[in-house]
Parts: sequence; structure tokens; C-alpha cells
Amino acid sequence: MILTCSACTTRFLVDPAAVGRKGRHVRCAKCLHVWFQEPPLDLPKSLALDEAKGEAAPRRPQPLRAGANLPAIPKKRGRLRTALPWFGLIGFVAAIIIGGYLFRAAIVASWPPAAKLYDTLGIAPDETMLQLVGVSFAQKNRDGISFLEVSGKVVNESANPVQLPEILIILRDAQGNIVYQWRHRTEAGSVPAQGEIAFTTARSQLPATAQNLEVRLAETP
Repeated sequence: MILTCSACTTRFLVDPAAVGRKGRHVRCAKCLHVWFQEPPLDLPKSLALDEAKGEAAPRRPQPLRAGANLPAIPKKRGRLRTALPWFGLIGFVAAIIIGGYLFRAAIVASWPPAAKLYDTLGIAPDETMLQLVGVSFAQKNRDGISFLEVSGKVVNESANPVQLPEILIILRDAQGNIVYQWRHRTEAGSVPAQGEIAFTTARSQLPATAQNLEVRLAETP
């Protein structure tokens, strides 16, 4: 039969014969609470008859003997085993997130659409890894047409390939106002690790008020 301590609700598994047909005092092995346990309603008749034969007269419930604490029913230990698959899943997802963050530049270089996702999450690859070097410009004339030619290199100083954004050329007047601008996209989609990409772009029929030129990498849309 199963007994439940009324103080701490600990459950115990005992032999009905230990309680007897008249009941007895029992002590909780966990909190030491003592209570009188009534005999079970379904006490086997053979057990009741055996006890009746062995007793000359009705007797009071026997006092609790030293060391008579009831053994507690062991609790099931399956929680850890059940939780192990969840720990594995959490670790797998965490590895994907960490890897996606640490190698985001390489991911964007191999799959450019990923740049929009990183930008939405606020963890887009740092464009400061790309530097414009050797930028120069010159007024040229070809077949009677005058044009402005701008050239230079985009250098990747990182250890991973980086997506190459458009190159923005801005012309300003003496007051610093923008009077003309255009974007140049190179054939290369990315700059290799520790590598560089050269570019050349030109425009004709520019405003006569243009006096200053600025070249920079355009922000990724």
C-alpha cells in the first residue's frame, strides 16, 4: 500500500501487514511527522484472520519502534534524459547564430541577398573593411567629346571576402552644394580577402559650376 505524509506529501510504499488490521502510528522519514495510519479498506482477509488468531484479546495500536521510519518511494529520474535532446537542439541553433555572425562577411560575399537580412538585424558587415586608395581624376577629350574620368582601387583589408558596393562620385560647387553625382558598379561582386579591385568610370557634359569632386563607397541599399 502507499502512504502519504500529510505534512510534506512525501509518499511511502509499505507492506499492508506492517500497518495491520487495527492501524498503527507511523513517522515520516523525511520531515519526522507522526500520524496514526488507519488500516487499508482492501486489507486481505487472510491477513486479518492470521492477525486475529495470533491475538488473545484486542490490543491498542503498538507504539512506533526505533528505526521504524517508512522507506520513501524513489522518484523517477527521467527528467535529465528527457532534457538532453533539448540541450542538443539549443546548442545547434546557437552554433548557427554565432557562425552566421562571425562569418557574415563571407556569407554576404558568396550570397549577396543575405546583406539585406543582416542589415535588417542591424549586424551588416562593417564597410570600413573596404578602403578607397589611389583615387585620381582627369579631364580628357576623345573624338571631340570632353569627359571626366575617375579611377582608383577598392582594397579589402580583412581576412574574408567582402561584398563590393557601388562607387559614388559626387560633384559640388564652390558652396559645397551637390550639382551632379553618379554611381559606378564594377563587374566584380566582391573584393577577395586581402585583395583589391580596380575601377574606372567617366561622364561627359558635366555642370560648369562643378569645382570639387568626392569619391566614396555607396551605402548598401
